[in-house]
Amino acid sequence: MQAQGKDRSLLRDLALIYLTLAHGADQDLSRVEVEEISRRLSAWQTQATAETVLSAIKDALEDYTAEAARIEVDVAVRRVGAELDHERLSIIVDDLTEIAMSDDKFLHEESAFIGDLAREWEVHTAPDGDDEIPWSILNETPGRNGWSSLHDLALIYLYLAHGSDHDVDEREVDAISRSLREWVPDEDEDDVMKVVREAMHAYVQGPDRRLFGDSVESLKRAVPPHQRASLLDDLEQIATSDADVASEEKELIRKLSRAWDIETN
Repeated sequence: MQAQGKDRSLLRDLALIYLTLAHGADQDLSRVEVEEISRRLSAWQTQATAETVLSAIKDALEDYTAEAARIEVDVAVRRVGAELDHERLSIIVDDLTEIAMSDDKFLHEESAFIGDLAREWEVHTAPDGDDEIPWSILNETPGRNGWSSLHDLALIYLYLAHGSDHDVDEREVDAISRSLREWVPDEDEDDVMKVVREAMHAYVQGPDRRLFGDSVESLKRAVPPHQRASLLDDLEQIATSDADVASEEKELIRKLSRAWDIETN
């Protein structure tokens, strides 16, 4: 799988792309992510070059921390796309997905990065028989009334925060806003708060269980399985934001994990 250039190698380009995914999403590079990157890169190392995975990662880190890092990443993406065939590009997309999921979280920034690469390389990410699996709850067009999956998520957050103690305090609203902004990092804070207010308006009409159930099912359809665990993590953070996790909140999270087919310990 290796194609050696004069000053560059496929292994170094891949290391740079993999590191950008793992660190760029949350500005953190965990041990499990590094181990997964090393394991995935090992499959691309051949006997045709003396370059090792460790040296490729070291060189890629120099590129990643350089002033022109974004340019280096873009060049690496174009070079890999031009050098490899469709089958091997698909393998890289799979590698990136496994690296993103190695720390048990699949962030919006990670999904967006992978989705952008898949589109640039024209790699179909959906399994056979599916028209499309969205990489993010944001990859949809809002409905006729402007209601989107982000509204569904905000509504569920509110239901969790308010339903157990019939009160939503400022800390919980802040936690809801922060969680939503993680899914829309490029959106203006005021726009995110607008979504929260619209969801609150729907909620205060009466905490309709049918509306809640519709939102749960809508998110299950909109969000691929590997991202639902991240949604559940967000909900657990909302539940603990007021330092008092009620039994009703725990039960609601258990119900959501079952509804979204998430295995919990």
